[in-house]
Amino acid sequence: MDLIRCKRWGNIAPLWKRYHRWLHWLSYLGFSESDIEKIEQEDEEELILIKDLEQNWKESQPCLSDKELIEIFPEAKTVIPVKIKEWKEEQVRLEEIVRNKIRLVKRRVKDDRSYWFWREWINFDEGEEWLRIKRAIEKLKKLDIISKRKQSVSKGWLTTTQIEQARAVPIEKVSDVQLKPVGKDLVGLCPLHEEKNPSFHVHPQANKFYCFGCQEKGDVITLICHLYGYSFLEAVKWLLKQ
Repeated sequence: MDLIRCKRWGNIAPLWKRYHRWLHWLSYLGFSESDIEKIEQEDEEELILIKDLEQNWKESQPCLSDKELIEIFPEAKTVIPVKIKEWKEEQVRLEEIVRNKIRLVKRRVKDDRSYWFWREWINFDEGEEWLRIKRAIEKLKKLDIISKRKQSVSKGWLTTTQIEQARAVPIEKVSDVQLKPVGKDLVGLCPLHEEKNPSFHVHPQANKFYCFGCQEKGDVITLICHLYGYSFLEAVKWLLKQ
């Protein structure tokens, strides 16, 4: 099993050391190189089969909305606030690590160019972990909102005026996403799926959105329905309170 195969299965350095030690013992016990190569080939084929089975299992699972997940696991309502607190503590800890590293660089580096390089390296080194924590907190906050809301916001018919008023609420006001102007659009990370590169586009003039990543699109009512699992009626009532 070479380095490329190791990378394919992720960070398995500890297992790889044991595996290498095991192959060494096979050689010590008198196994020929061809026998050892055969064992390696069989092991790799087994790993590929396991990964394929895992992928097939994931694809066969139903795609549940956040609302459905809360209904299936109601005990999560008490766990979510605890997890939010834990993730926030982890975020504070990581931010303190970054600050300490930057202070250390300031003390040891004299020229501005080197300081800029090491500061950017620290941001790159810790940035991915910080984004992972931030996404986890945002996801849990959304689940917390869904778990606490009532089954029905209110009853009754909606007037055309109410619907139009709801549609007029700016998406950037309710999306809880950091949006940056790009031309006539506002662009940011999509709140409907996890991504690293911004693909969520908001058109302020029409007050509509489109995600090039998950292909979801619509107006502000559609977005609120997706974000919180609301019905059309519930989404309109919620927007009218904003």
